[in-house]
Amino acid sequence: MSDAGPVRRTTSPATVVLWLSLLGALLGGCGSASEPTGPTGVDELVIPTPSPAPSDFVEVIDNRWLAWEPGATATYQRVGTGVAGTPSPLEDTTVTTRVGNRTVVVAGLAATTLTTTTPEGVSTDWFAQDSRSNVWWLGRAGEWRAGLDGAQAGLFMPADPRVGDGYRAAEADGVVDQRVEVVEVVEVPSTGTRTRTETETETGILRLEVRSALAPGVVDQQTYVVGRGLTRTTRTTAAPGSSYVLELAGF
Repeated sequence: MSDAGPVRRTTSPATVVLWLSLLGALLGGCGSASEPTGPTGVDELVIPTPSPAPSDFVEVIDNRWLAWEPGATATYQRVGTGVAGTPSPLEDTTVTTRVGNRTVVVAGLAATTLTTTTPEGVSTDWFAQDSRSNVWWLGRAGEWRAGLDGAQAGLFMPADPRVGDGYRAAEADGVVDQRVEVVEVVEVPSTGTRTRTETETETGILRLEVRSALAPGVVDQQTYVVGRGLTRTTRTTAAPGSSYVLELAGF
């Protein structure tokens, strides 16, 4: 029986690469893990919501995209736009909104009222803000109310809108079905105290696009400015004489 020399084993290059990969993974796991990112935009929201929990809501609306202090009023000029340069049959009119001084109970929540007056009539809508500063649309007096006849509360204004976010602002079968998309968010760094009369180029700007399954061909492009709320709505329709521009005139 002959003596055998020492046995030498060689490691293939593929095996080396595998072990280096495993070692890198193990060493990477030894470092501190990154902090999880919290929800933003409309993440984790159930929209529309059939039964909002009162414990998740507050009694005031201070969402920065809405200027809805109790008793606040705003005046808009509505100008009809014709087709291909032709005059519009819509007369130039004034539209006003007024925030109620007191809340009312709607769907178990303390709701803020917003009354809108146009030449066509007067409407009162109900809104409530959750603890994350998202504002929900709860209904319109005489038309629909969240929690009744299948109607659900929709998201009216998110606290942290992101471009590309889409959500329902309202849903009541055969009455209202508004769908919103965030098309632009412009954040301008603060340079000091601003007044509510400064131009929109000096503060944050939000632009939304609103459509309804119940009104095909109608598109509302809305502009909101921090501290001023809704400043402009441009409505385009397929029907001649129904388009208009709504511009904030004062508040």
